[in-house]
Amino acid sequence: LAAAQFLVHTLQVPFLKISSADLTTLPLLDSLARLGVPLLLSTGMATLAEVRTAVDVVQQASPLPDAAGLLHCVS
Repeated sequence: LAAAQFLVHTLQVPFLKISSADLTTLPLLDSLARLGVPLLLSTGMATLAEVRTAVDVVQQASPLPDAAGLLHCVS
C-alpha cells in the first residue's frame, strides 16, 4: 500500500493497474480505491462473480464515479 500511495501522491500517476492475482484481495482493493485514482482490474481466470464483487468493492470505496476498468486477456 505504501508503494501505491507513493505512486499516486508523489508521482501523480493517473491510474493503478491491479493484477489478476490480487482481484480477490478485497481489503487491498478497498484501500487502493480510496486513493482516488481509477483502478484497472485484470480479470485473468476469475469467475464472473469474483469480477462483480471486485468492481462493487472498488465502486463503493472510491470517491470517483467511474472508479474501475476491466482488462481481459484470452490466452
